[in-house]
Amino acid sequence: MGRGTVGTLPAAVEGVITITTAEQLAALAVSVNDGNNYSGVTIKLGADIDLSGHNWTPIGTTSSNSFSGTFDGDGKTISNLTVNLPNNYNVGLFGHSKGTIQNVTLTNATVQGKNFVGGLVGSKSGTVSGVYYDVAAATLKKFFPRQMRRGIFYAAAGIRRRRLKHNQISLIDEVQS
Repeated sequence: MGRGTVGTLPAAVEGVITITTAEQLAALAVSVNDGNNYSGVTIKLGADIDLSGHNWTPIGTTSSNSFSGTFDGDGKTISNLTVNLPNNYNVGLFGHSKGTIQNVTLTNATVQGKNFVGGLVGSKSGTVSGVYYDVAAATLKKFFPRQMRRGIFYAAAGIRRRRLKHNQISLIDEVQS
């Protein structure tokens, strides 16, 4: 399967689901995109996650199937994220989040989308804190119509925890007429 193997989510223990593999993280994406928002549940990383070999489908792709729980990276790193959805909105590790995303590092990410594109989260109405994005090893590609040029850097950065300068991140603008 092109997107990598999807595993099974572990059972919640006292409201916490601990994820330790890329397959379990992929199972979270499938579950959220199928309508489970995880409101009131904490998803915690129990290990660093390497997403090599996964053509990632974002966790939550619209505001109606958005992640609404707490994602606690517990200081762990998610690496080698690849998202190739040049015609889609809300693209990143999380496509759309109404919940809390915290305490995680994202490194070596290549993300392509049409609009609302970010490494960690494409679009959010929730909270992002304690997040680090290794911008030296990231490429964000955004496809957009000519009239949507303003704000590309904000949309591409996805997070504001670290002050980013335009020359610290690879942005590839592919203008469509």
